[in-house]
Amino acid sequence: IVGLEVGSSQITCVIGKEDPERAGVLEIISGGQKQCAGIKNGNVVDMDVTADAIKSAVEQAEEKIEEVVNSVCLGIRGPHIETHNSRGVTAISRSDKEITSDDVKSAIENAKAIQISAEREIIDTIAQEYSLDGQKGVHNPIGMEGHFLEVYAHIVTVSITHLNNVYKVIWKAGFNVDERIFGLLAVGDTVISNEEKDLGCLL
Repeated sequence: IVGLEVGSSQITCVIGKEDPERAGVLEIISGGQKQCAGIKNGNVVDMDVTADAIKSAVEQAEEKIEEVVNSVCLGIRGPHIETHNSRGVTAISRSDKEITSDDVKSAIENAKAIQISAEREIIDTIAQEYSLDGQKGVHNPIGMEGHFLEVYAHIVTVSITHLNNVYKVIWKAGFNVDERIFGLLAVGDTVISNEEKDLGCLL
């Protein structure tokens, strides 16, 4: 699994593999970095310089593991990113009233139905908590019973122009994009424990 972050002054590539003894845990096995003058404030200002820096960072990581990288998971940062709080509701019409994963997905999709400009795209939706028939503070409603499921969500949007330019420079470097994520969310998941999140830790 290859992570690539196009930062404000450097390109960073990290390669990890799944730990066979710990489900969901990645072991970092290689990495590479390259200073880059083709990025300013998270925006691409020179395609050729940035593509060359991406190639260099990935090649550094490849040399250490003797494998070929074809695609990356892209970490996105920059002042063009905006976040919004939203809520979505779905009614449970089945006779058993039991909440399923499809009901949760439906509530989240309704939360994503916010007004954003045509120049922006939603790249992530974080469900913060659920409410079941007015009972707030539900972490995982699947399997519970209720008539109305509500989700409080945090929506992350990005400039489409910025995203397309980053995609183009990665393709120019010879790689595909498997997935994209707001870089600060990835950092938070890496360095902050669930207990610290519950206490209200600020990163």
